[in-house]
Amino acid sequence: MSEDTGRLAGDHPADSGNETRSGPRTLGSLLDWPVRAGAVLLALALVGAIVLLATSAWRNQARLKPILVHHAHVSQLQRATGQVQGLLTQTLRHGRVTDGAALDRVRTLIDRLATRSNYLAPATRRRLAGVRKLLAYPGPDPAHSFSQALAVLRQAMQAESGAYEDLLAEVDANSRVELGAATALVAGVLVLLALLVLLFRRRILLPLRDLNRLIGCIARQEYRSIPSSGTTPLLEPLFANFNRMVGRLSALEREHEERRQSLEGEVRAVTERLLQQQQALARAERLAAVGELSAGLAHELRNPLSGLQVAVTNLRKETTDPGHIERLDLINGELNRLVRLLNDLLEGARHSPEAAREVDLADTLAEFVALARYQVPEGVTLVPEAEADLRCRLPENGLHHALLNLTLNSAQAIGEGPGEIRLSAGASGGRLRLTVCDSGPGFPERLLAQGIQHFATQREGGTGLGLAMVRRFARDLGGEVHLFNPDTGGGCVTLSVPCRRPDD
Repeated sequence: MSEDTGRLAGDHPADSGNETRSGPRTLGSLLDWPVRAGAVLLALALVGAIVLLATSAWRNQARLKPILVHHAHVSQLQRATGQVQGLLTQTLRHGRVTDGAALDRVRTLIDRLATRSNYLAPATRRRLAGVRKLLAYPGPDPAHSFSQALAVLRQAMQAESGAYEDLLAEVDANSRVELGAATALVAGVLVLLALLVLLFRRRILLPLRDLNRLIGCIARQEYRSIPSSGTTPLLEPLFANFNRMVGRLSALEREHEERRQSLEGEVRAVTERLLQQQQALARAERLAAVGELSAGLAHELRNPLSGLQVAVTNLRKETTDPGHIERLDLINGELNRLVRLLNDLLEGARHSPEAAREVDLADTLAEFVALARYQVPEGVTLVPEAEADLRCRLPENGLHHALLNLTLNSAQAIGEGPGEIRLSAGASGGRLRLTVCDSGPGFPERLLAQGIQHFATQREGGTGLGLAMVRRFARDLGGEVHLFNPDTGGGCVTLSVPCRRPDD
C-alpha cells in the first residue's frame, strides 16, 4: 500500500469531522470551474440562440405586414389603372363616356387610394390627388384627361413597384444576416457542447474508468489507491472514500496474514506437542503392554509358587532335623517374598478406565482430522464421514488415541502419496462402528491370519503396539477389532463397540 493510501486511511476520522462541521456541499461547490464555465457558456449560447430566433421571427412577422399592405396597394393601383384604361378605350371608341357608373367606381377607388398615407413612394399621394382632379373634371376632351390620368397612375404604380422591390430586397438581406447569425450561434453552441463533452469525458468518465479498473483489482487482492488530485471536485469525495477503503482493506489483509501466520505457528506448536504426547503415549503403551505381559507371567508363576509353599510347609511339619527345618524356613521365606513381589506387580498392572462422556462423532472426527492432517504427508487426504446427530458415551481421549494410531498406521502404509484415508462412523443395533480405510497396499495375509499380537510389526522401526492398544481400547469397552482388505484395494480396520446414547 502506498504512503498516500495509509495517510488517507489514518486521516479518515478527521475528514469525517470536517465534513460534519462544514455541512452538506452543494452541487455548485462540487463542480470545478472548467465544467461550470462550460455549462454557463453553453446556457448563455442556448439562451442567445433562442432570443435571436425569437427576435428574427418577430422581425420577419413585422416586415411581412407592410409587405402585404403594399402588395394590396399595388394590386388596387393596378385595378384602378385597368379601369381608367377601360374608360379611355370607351371614350376613344364612342367619343364620350357611355358608362357613368364605371366612372363613379373609378372616382370612388381613386378617392379611397388618395386618402391613404402608408405608400412607399413619397409622390404617390400627390399623383393620386392629381388623378382625382383629372377624373373629377374631365373637361370637353375627356379622352385627353383619361390619358393623362392613366399616365400618372402608371408612374405611381411603377414608383410603388420599385419601392416594393427595394423593400423585398432589404427584407431578404436582413433575413440572410439574421440566418447567418443564428447559424453561427448554433454552430457555437455545438462547439461548446462538444468541448463540454470532451471535458466531461476527461474529468469524469476517464477517472471513473480508472476507478472501475482498480475496483476489479480489489477482487484480485491488489489494493492500489487512485490519485485524487487533478480530478473534478465532484469525484474527489468518491476517490477519497475509495482510497480510505483500500487502506482499510490493505490493513485488514495484513492483519489477516499476521493472524494466519500466528495460527500456523500455534498449529505447529500444538502439532509438536501432540507428537510429543503421542511418543510419550507410545512409550506408555509399550510399558503397559510389558506390564500386561508381566502381569500374565506373574499370574502364571503364582500358582506353582503356591504349590511350592504348600510342599515346603508340609516338609517342615514332617522333618525333625533342626538343620533341615532352618533351611526349609529360609526357602519358605524366599517363596513368600516372591509371592509378595508378584502380588505387587499384579496390583500395579491394574489400571483405572477413563470415564465415559457424551461424544458427537461428527465433531470429533472433524477436530481429529484438523489436527491429524499435520502429521500425515501432504499427498495423503483425510476424509471424515459420520452420520448426522450420532452421539455416544465414550472415553474421548482413548477414542482419539485409537483413531490416531490407526491413521498413522494407514499414512505410513501409503507413504508419501498420493493417497486417501477415510474415517467413517455409523451406528446400528446399539453398536458403534468406526472404520478407518486407506488406499495403501493392504494388510499382509500373515497378519490377517494370525491376528493382532504385541510387538508384532511388519514395518521397519515399528513398535508392534499400535493395533494392540486399539484392541485393548475396544476390549475395555466390550467391543472388538476386525482387520480386512476390501475388494477395492487398500486396508481397513473396524472398531465395533457398544453405543450408549446420552439419554440411556
